[in-house]
This record gives sequence, structure tokens and C-alpha cells, in this order.
Amino acid sequence: MFAWSRMWLAMGEGYEALSITNAPLEQSTASELAGSYQFGPDFYVPGAVMQIKAREGGLAVEGDPPGGLLPVSDSEFIHRQHWFRVSFLRDESGTVTRMKYDRFEARKKTEK
Repeated sequence: MFAWSRMWLAMGEGYEALSITNAPLEQSTASELAGSYQFGPDFYVPGAVMQIKAREGGLAVEGDPPGGLLPVSDSEFIHRQHWFRVSFLRDESGTVTRMKYDRFEARKKTEK
């Protein structure tokens, strides 16, 4: 058990073990999630754009911070570099329009 999980348990907080899947991500899903995501002024680097790229069997973050995304589900990942949770959010029509990175939300930029 990691030190953080022991700390949360000692504080009386619940603890849920992280389950990372080894199953490759479908290429169609990876392509749908891939894109440029722009954060607001409250992000670590205000207004930063994060590039998510589809790669064989999964996704990767380009630039700073770089790293692969470890799948938890088809829409939730862990950024390997910093162990932040990354979630892709859909609108009412099912289109991926936003990404949540740690506690910050970014808008998916549309291609022009």
C-alpha cells in the first residue's frame, strides 16, 4: 500500500485502489479523444494548450508535461508523468468537447 493511501486511511477518508487496464484502446476511440485542449486562466500555465495524440493501442501527451496515458476506462486515464487523472467529457450529442486534467478543465479546440 502506498504512503498516500495509508495517510487517507489514517485520516478516516475512504480509499479506492486504482485499477489500470492492460487492454489496448480501440483506435477509433483514441482518434476521437485525440486533439488540442485549451485550459483557462486558472491552469498551472494559464491558457496552455495540451496536445493529446493517438498512438498504437492508446494515447500520449505531447509537449510539457509529456508522457503516456494509462487507461482506467475508455474515457478515463492516468497521466504517467505526474499521476494526474485525465477524463474526457462529452456533450449531450456524445461528442468529446472537454478534458479534465487533475482539477482543471480544458476545451477541445475545433479543427479549422
